[in-house]
Parts: sequence; C-alpha cells; structure tokens
Amino acid sequence: MRLVILFLAFCVCVFAGDIKPQKTVSLDSPAVDISYNGKALYISTAKGDIFEIDKNKKPKKIASLPQIPSQIGGMRNQKAFTLDVSKSGSTLFVGGEDGYLYMVGGGAFKKTSFKTSAVIKKVAAISDTAVLIGLVSSQVILYDTAKNKKIYEIQIGTSTFGDMALSEDAKTAAVATEAGAVHILDVLSGKIRGVYKNVNLDNIYKIDYKNKTLITAGQDRKSTVITDTGALKARFDGEFLIYAAALSPSAQKGAAAINEQNDIAVFDIPSKTKIATAKGHTATLNKIVFLGENEFVSAADENKIIFWSVK
Repeated sequence: MRLVILFLAFCVCVFAGDIKPQKTVSLDSPAVDISYNGKALYISTAKGDIFEIDKNKKPKKIASLPQIPSQIGGMRNQKAFTLDVSKSGSTLFVGGEDGYLYMVGGGAFKKTSFKTSAVIKKVAAISDTAVLIGLVSSQVILYDTAKNKKIYEIQIGTSTFGDMALSEDAKTAAVATEAGAVHILDVLSGKIRGVYKNVNLDNIYKIDYKNKTLITAGQDRKSTVITDTGALKARFDGEFLIYAAALSPSAQKGAAAINEQNDIAVFDIPSKTKIATAKGHTATLNKIVFLGENEFVSAADENKIIFWSVK
C-alpha cells in the first residue's frame, strides 16, 4: 500500500503541470498562420482559405485565394502562407503562394498590384493600407496599398529570412534570419537600428515581440528571450527543434514547442521556470499566439487549432 501511495504521489508531481486543450476547433486543412489584434482571431490555411474565429470559437470562412496551375496539369489550391490583421480590424493582408499580396476588408476580397517571384514569408500590418512584407530572400518591403507602390525595399543581410514581428505601436520590427541574428528595423524610415548576433546558433524559425521584449524559436533547440535593446533575459532549452514560440502581452510568460511529441512548454520569464506543459498536438507546431496573459492558441501541421488556458 505504501508503494502505491508513493507512486501516486510521484505521478501527481510529474503531471501536475500538464494542461489539456480548453477547446479544439476543426478545419478542413492545416492552419498555416494565425493573427490576432485583441479583438478578433484570423486563420490562414494550406488550402488558401481565410477564417475568422468568433467569440464562441466557431470558424467562419471569409475568403479563399484563387487556385493556381498545377505542375501536373489543371489547377490546385494554393497555400495562404501568411496573414495579418490591422489594429483597427478593418483590413487583412494575406501573402499567397503565387507571390501576390491579397487584401480582405469591408466585405471585399481583392488581389493587390504587389507581386514577387520570391516567396512571401511574412506580412505585418502597419495600418489599414500599409503593410511590411518579408521575402525568403531577406528583402523587407514597406508597401502602400492605397498608392499601389513600394515605400522602400531593403536587404536584411545575406542569410535567409526567418520571421518578423512588430512592436505594439507598429513603429519597430524585429527581423530574424537563418544566421541566428535579429535585426531591429525602424518601420517609418526603413533603417536598421541594431543587429543582435548569435541570439540563436542558427536558423530562427519564429519570433514574437511584446512589451519591448523578443522571444525566438530556434533550430538549435533553444528559445531565447531578449529585450529589444539586445539584453538577454532568459534562455529555455528544448528536446527538439523549436518551431514556434510566443510571448504574453506583458512578456511575463512565454510559450514554446519543446519536443518531438509536439508539446508546448509555458514559462514564467522573470523566474525562468516552466509552469505548465500543453499536450494535445500530434504534428509539428507552426504557430503560437497569446490571446491574453493566461490564454493562447496554437496551430500545427494538422487540421485543427487548439485553445489553451494557463491558471
């Protein structure tokens, strides 16, 4: 009996930090990107569909990208690689697999004049009409959709583009690269204000930017937390490549994919301790977004997104 009690006590200690999905929302193809502006949640998918998730966490399809020619003949669905909603919620910018920038807003869906032969890796809404576009070739472009023109185009080093995130006021962008460096960009001028090298040893898959703080998801199995002036705040180790990471609005909490089982660890950043492990995904994580201090949503290469609550 004593051994049984000790075993049960051990199990409680081991699994006390595990959290289960609060809500799972099914989709008809994998979610590729998620955007949230504090008011509404939007999803882009591998079939090129754009969904709005309502307050009851039900998905509503609001647009679909046009099909593109297949290499074996005929037409096929294209991926909606990236999307971002403006702060007002009036405009959604979507980067298509075909290299076009699309817009959803005011009940309308349209293809803009922006077209690239490179892959659009990231779009970040600056306003209802201005968007920052990151290309796989590490070019970053500020594009004005009202004027149909580039405001500027800059080259962010020679390494492949990893990810990009905006500060809350959209005045600063953090651009991560395959070299493990983070570039701090002044959005208005297009000038690089600083470069922080060796934030990770190699490719940074994802970066998030909240409350003057950055978190990375790295190929080196590390999630690094730094200030936007380059000071190290914390570093968390994973057991596998870390494909996704995110910060809570205050940047007091961080979440990162940590192992081959696609679990998500939630950390208290000031104390540098793990406070929970979210278990429920069965495929590689590609996006984590905090909806508040204790709630976040995640997506993987599977036909669902999961909502979580950390108390």
